[in-house]
Amino acid sequence: MPPLFLKPLYESPVMSRFEDTGFHPFVVPVCRDGGYGETLLKKTCLVSACLAGLCTRYDGKSKPDPACLALLESMEWLPICPEQLGGLPTPRTPADIVDGDGQDVLAGKAAVIDRNGVDVSTRFILGARQTLAVARARNIELALLKSGSPSCGVSGRPGVTAALLLQHGIDCREFG
Repeated sequence: MPPLFLKPLYESPVMSRFEDTGFHPFVVPVCRDGGYGETLLKKTCLVSACLAGLCTRYDGKSKPDPACLALLESMEWLPICPEQLGGLPTPRTPADIVDGDGQDVLAGKAAVIDRNGVDVSTRFILGARQTLAVARARNIELALLKSGSPSCGVSGRPGVTAALLLQHGIDCREFG
């Protein structure tokens, strides 16, 4: 795997891939020589950023999962936090899905409400859509997501992002 660094996206020839998606990322991974080439074409998996050890959880902490980290050693991966992509800060007030699951939130039949009683559904939906835009732009077929999250949970009550990714045929597996 070639070494990567971050480069401003506005310099990237792939910016057109994000038009009409509502997603406006600031950086993309590229090869150390500054090229975009095959780095953007290789198979990549999405991973919940908190599982990869980044401090993106609602409490400002990470939740690295040994099994997930071991799996990531054998593939290229892109850390992502749908709640941050939706515009929520870190740390942030914990939230949960009320009256349904992620599919219901996407359909307008349920809501994501934080502990202060604030409806943050639009932020969760925006983050899910932006995550999907990244997945489509990178031809991603696999997402490793944080269990129990109102965004990323897969089993039980699927989160908003997991539900949207699953609707679009992306294999979602949960850890942690």
